Amino acid sequence: MKYIPAIWLWAARDLIRHPFESILLASALASVIIVASVSLLLSQGISETAIRLLEHGPSVVVRRVVSGHWVPVPVEDAVRAAVSVPGVISARPRIWGVINGPEGPVTIMGTSLTDENMLKIHPVHGRSPVQGEAVIGPGVISVSSNGKMHTEFFLVNGRRELKVKVTGVLPAENSMAVHDIVLLDENDARYLLDLEEGFASDLAIRVFHEQESDAILPDLVDSFPWPVSLTTKNETLKIYSTSTSRQTGLVYLALVPSLLALALLVTAGFKGTRGKIYEAGLLKAMGWTTQDIVGFFMCRAALISFPACTFGMTVAYALVYMPGISWPGYLFFGWQSNAPGLYLNSEGAVMVLLQIASGVVVPYLFSNLWPAIENATADPHQLLQEEGRW
Repeated sequence: MKYIPAIWLWAARDLIRHPFESILLASALASVIIVASVSLLLSQGISETAIRLLEHGPSVVVRRVVSGHWVPVPVEDAVRAAVSVPGVISARPRIWGVINGPEGPVTIMGTSLTDENMLKIHPVHGRSPVQGEAVIGPGVISVSSNGKMHTEFFLVNGRRELKVKVTGVLPAENSMAVHDIVLLDENDARYLLDLEEGFASDLAIRVFHEQESDAILPDLVDSFPWPVSLTTKNETLKIYSTSTSRQTGLVYLALVPSLLALALLVTAGFKGTRGKIYEAGLLKAMGWTTQDIVGFFMCRAALISFPACTFGMTVAYALVYMPGISWPGYLFFGWQSNAPGLYLNSEGAVMVLLQIASGVVVPYLFSNLWPAIENATADPHQLLQEEGRW
């Protein structure tokens, strides 16, 4: 064949002659890429995003323990003891707890007007809530029958009840961390948690060298006059990674049928090209060279695999990284309703997609290459005789 574009036209024409077979094969290739890509991208995206969010947390969390239970921490004594340890640069008391919200359990956090570590909120431009006000996470939003968000609701903890006015909503892109959070004024939080003045739920400590936080744990334990439980950021990351790996373990099971499907596709490609014996013989009898025939079969395979690959990668990327996706919460993490919308970190996603796509497309192309070479190098008279049409 003198001109290369003509080979592509002949290949496209051959595919159009068998539309059902071509569409079915392309759909199968795309499906394998989608299933395998979503499995790996979801696990990677959740882990990377969780690490990014947890890295902004405290180096060490200190909780007072009595008879195996957490009890409030005396703020002054705890802060004095913590900052006396070399390497500690700050110790911040935190007020938080889990209570009943308007549509289920919520995590309340007490904050003050001078709290520099409060999450940025919208649309109140960073202003902390005052008494009687609340800034809520995306999962706490209560919608009325007319589709409008309720601006007031009750928080209940035992016999204690508090009516608050919603003045802001935490950013949806941080849903993994703030989905069920309710920020309250410190006094309101103390009232609901029955926490006396001068006490806090725990102590958030920051150290000078994050990598050496484990080294100061013995000194921290000795500095407090009562038993404490310490949790480091590194330990939290390990616990979360283990939990995520366990919960997404079912995702990786999808790779097993994907590999089996890939093997079937490779076999189909081999048999499909091997079955074109008569066409190869006819083309050679018409004057096509070996290079032309091999190019024809490879163009045919490329016209199926490359669009299917592009479509599969696009769909997989959208399923995992489209802002606000919630289907993983329902499918893998046990949410019955109101699952958090995920805004996953897409760093490294392109490399994963390319690796998966090459792992699917390259074997398929090779499954077409070998029989194409066999057909192209054989005697045309023999090929036509084998097919029984000569």
